[in-house]
Amino acid sequence: MTQDSSTALSVAKDLDRAMTYVADDIVGDAPTGRIEDAEAFRQVLAPFVQMVTGADLLAAFGDDQTTVLPCLEFRTPAPRRMP
Repeated sequence: MTQDSSTALSVAKDLDRAMTYVADDIVGDAPTGRIEDAEAFRQVLAPFVQMVTGADLLAAFGDDQTTVLPCLEFRTPAPRRMP
C-alpha cells in the first residue's frame, strides 16, 4: 500500500485538501463526541494536522452515499518525557 500510504499522508498534512473529501452533512463519532457536520469534523482534525508524521489507509469501504474508514492510522511523534 505504498502509494495509498503516501497519498493518505499528503492529504492528512493538508486540512483544506482533506476537507474536500468530507460531505457537509458528515455524521460520526470521535473521541471528543458526536460529529454532525463538516465544521465540527474540521475542528476535531485541526489539532492533529501539524503533528502527523505518517498515515496508512488500511481499509476503506463505501459507495456514493456512505464511506467507512475503519482503519485510518495516523502516526505522531512520541510525547517528550519530563525529567
